[in-house]
Amino acid sequence: MFQVHPEHLAKLKEYFPKAPTQLAVGDSPRSYCQRLEDITDATLVWPKEITDDALSRDGLGKLCRKPSTDDLVCYAATMAWGGRGVDSPNYRMSLEGKSFAALKGAISSLRSSTSSRQAAFEDFQSAAWNIKGLKVSFYTKLLFFLRRNRKGDKPAYILDQFTAKSAYLLFPDNRPEKFLTTGGFPRPDLHSEDYEWFCQALEDLGKQLKWTGEQVEMALFDGRGGDWRNYIQSFFLARSNRRRAPKKRTNAVPAAKGAKHGLATTVAAEHIRSYAGGLELPTPNASVNASAKVNCGNLNELNWHYVVVGDEVRAAVFIPSGQIRRYNALRKRLGITGHNFGGGIVGTGSKGGKSCTLSISTQGGYTTDPSAWPGIANLAVRRMHDLFTTVAEII
Repeated sequence: MFQVHPEHLAKLKEYFPKAPTQLAVGDSPRSYCQRLEDITDATLVWPKEITDDALSRDGLGKLCRKPSTDDLVCYAATMAWGGRGVDSPNYRMSLEGKSFAALKGAISSLRSSTSSRQAAFEDFQSAAWNIKGLKVSFYTKLLFFLRRNRKGDKPAYILDQFTAKSAYLLFPDNRPEKFLTTGGFPRPDLHSEDYEWFCQALEDLGKQLKWTGEQVEMALFDGRGGDWRNYIQSFFLARSNRRRAPKKRTNAVPAAKGAKHGLATTVAAEHIRSYAGGLELPTPNASVNASAKVNCGNLNELNWHYVVVGDEVRAAVFIPSGQIRRYNALRKRLGITGHNFGGGIVGTGSKGGKSCTLSISTQGGYTTDPSAWPGIANLAVRRMHDLFTTVAEII
């Protein structure tokens, strides 16, 4: 039996007094299928299950395990269920060039294979190194929904940032520490034995709770704004803050001061509101300094911020000289030869081991009419979300 942390388990039971259920979540699969066709020139045969509505977990599973469903329809529907973002850089990159060819081969092999879940993880992990934008959080969703289980075999559960962080809290073992990058996401080089350990830990906890392993996974994943998700996010934010020495803020300004500060304050407020609404962002904090830079704070030794100028707002992450290895690892992972990471994300590069920055811009700055500022701020925060979810698993 796996040892479970009593305090964190008590919280899980408090938030889930009975086994959870999961209805329709995510986005409309139809829009993802259409986006796939637009990018790849593929022609998909859409089954009747593909509607304008989101799919439930059971509905998606039935769709993907039906042999007549096209492999690419399965992929698009799974990405829609997971909320990948139909216009996200990661979804687009996975459908282009060599990545698309590798993706089709990996999905075809997965759907026809009867390998154990550990072997299936290892095989898909190897294939995913050649698929830009497809990371552990999403290819384990493919394992769960597309894999044809052998008789008596257990499901391959979804390992994303929330279930990985939950495992770190619940199981006082040294393994869950290996699951996470410094950014708090599942490691791209996670060993298949550790993934199998994760699956078995969920099943063992399920026996203790008289739930299935899948129900445990649903509870650990929770949902946007859910009590358990807020609990684990608060724990990791506090842990991150403890790891860095506090800095005295000497140049903060509490309110708008001219056009530049006016837009910056609008961006800061939108960042805080969006984080509270469940959008994945590096931190919940955002404050404006004297130069109208919106500081979101440090997360794992990286500084996340917005830069407000006359004609644009840049969402950016500053990478200090001691962390340049992360930047280089990201370039290697995505197959980048220069410093254009796709989807509008660009890096400044690093010469002689010096610091560098990754950023993505939103058109429209403080010289635009103030009536446009809320829209600019919303787009800038969405760009920060794109930046964070694209690079945080690596850096």
